[in-house]
Amino acid sequence: MENLNSLDNYSQVQPGLREKTKITAIRKAKAREIFGEQYWNAFRNKPNESPEDFGNRMNHAKEQDVIELTTENGATLVISLPHGTQYHPKSKLAGFVKLYRSLPKIGIEVETENDQNGYRKVVI
Repeated sequence: MENLNSLDNYSQVQPGLREKTKITAIRKAKAREIFGEQYWNAFRNKPNESPEDFGNRMNHAKEQDVIELTTENGATLVISLPHGTQYHPKSKLAGFVKLYRSLPKIGIEVETENDQNGYRKVVI
């Protein structure tokens, strides 16, 4: 245990604050490993979708390959990976490439922003 004299070096996160930082880690996983049960419980059936079709859709989504990017300042970004080697032009991966002119790599400088809840997110 460490004794502290003060917490003077701490400050409240300001929503909307942006800063440049670098990617420090890229982790590949299944979506079910990244997102908790609360995330999956928020999904609803589409109109006229049978319970069986809904279950199949959820199982497919949970098995989707994703990458989680982490930055020096603790910001994260989860991006779905394509099933093949080509990604859709409207995907998060395409948005990342368009903005940063590169596929995600450790060491790339990215911009992060604090959301309305104070969490840091990578801007795409």
